[in-house]
Amino acid sequence: MKRFALSVSVIVMGVFLLSCSKEQKTETTPTEEQATVESAVTVAQLAANVDPACGMELTDETLHDTMEHNEHLYGFCSDDFKDKFMQDPDMYVAKLEEDQMEGHDEGGHGN
Repeated sequence: MKRFALSVSVIVMGVFLLSCSKEQKTETTPTEEQATVESAVTVAQLAANVDPACGMELTDETLHDTMEHNEHLYGFCSDDFKDKFMQDPDMYVAKLEEDQMEGHDEGGHGN
């Protein structure tokens, strides 16, 4: 009978310790809302204000996802275009740079 009481005590103590450790983890973990606010990216932080895979001009409202490539942050309007970019990012970056240079050559600075 003493062994039974000892076993029950050990089990109860184990459950208590586990529940305490879970409570501590919950208290130190930021809420989902805080994590979303802290990880929010704006178009101003991107290497370009267009989706490099489709050419769509991005706004903070249309920015769906981002990806870093060669220390530059690129934005995407959808998962599909992010996936396309991931297949050959260097090609899309070169195309984006080419498009930006064409705009610059056409008097993009008020010329």
